[in-house]
Amino acid sequence: MNSSREELNILLSDFNPDVVCLQETQLKPDTGTNIVFKHYSVYHHPGDNSAAGTVHGYTVILLY
Repeated sequence: MNSSREELNILLSDFNPDVVCLQETQLKPDTGTNIVFKHYSVYHHPGDNSAAGTVHGYTVILLY
């Protein structure tokens, strides 16, 4: 998600969706509280760390 953040901000400002659901954001569980998008409430569910250190899952819902 970090690499797409600027593009997501552009889409949010252009289309003003009421709800945005993102999956497989691959964010680490402790980064969820740092997610902020202007005018949106953020709800998240952390992913699981695999034995190899790769993060799987992690969903984010943005509500206007």
